Amino acid sequence: MTRFLAAVLLLLLAVPAHADGFGRIAVGGNAVWLYGPDAEWPADVEASANLSASLSPHISVVGSAAYGFSHSYFRGDGGLRVTATDVENPNFNVYLGLRYRGGTIDAVQPNEWAPDAGFGWKPNPKEWPNIVVGADAGYGLDSQRVLTYVAVRYLLGGAR
Repeated sequence: MTRFLAAVLLLLLAVPAHADGFGRIAVGGNAVWLYGPDAEWPADVEASANLSASLSPHISVVGSAAYGFSHSYFRGDGGLRVTATDVENPNFNVYLGLRYRGGTIDAVQPNEWAPDAGFGWKPNPKEWPNIVVGADAGYGLDSQRVLTYVAVRYLLGGAR
C-alpha cells in the first residue's frame, strides 16, 4: 500500500502546474461517503490533491491522494478518464473512468479497480477562474463498495 500511495504522489508531482494545455494540479477538500459490505464508516472530510494530464482531447490520465480527518487514513487512486461532454467547454465536463484505488485502513481497501463517473464545474469562471466544484462515484470491483465524494478544488498554476 505504501508503494501505491508513493506512486500516486509521484504522479501528482510529475506534471508541472504551469504545463500549458497538458496537465492540471488542484488542491481542495472533499465530503466523502462509503457504502457497501463491511463499510466501516459512512462519511468523512478529506484534504486532497489531484492531477489530470491530457493524452488527447477526450482522454486523460488522472491521479489523486487524500487524507481523511475523522478516520485518520490516506487513500489514493490513479487511472484513465474519458470526457463525455464538449471538450471545448473548459467550464463543465462529465466523465467516465477506470481507476485503481486503495488506502491505509481496511475501509478503503482492498486495492482494487473501480469504474467511476463524475463531473467538474466552474460555477463562476469570470470571477473565480481557479475554483472547481465536482462530484464522483466509483464502484470497487472486489469490495463491492461505492465511494462517493463532493469536492471543492483550487486549480494551481492559473486557470485554463
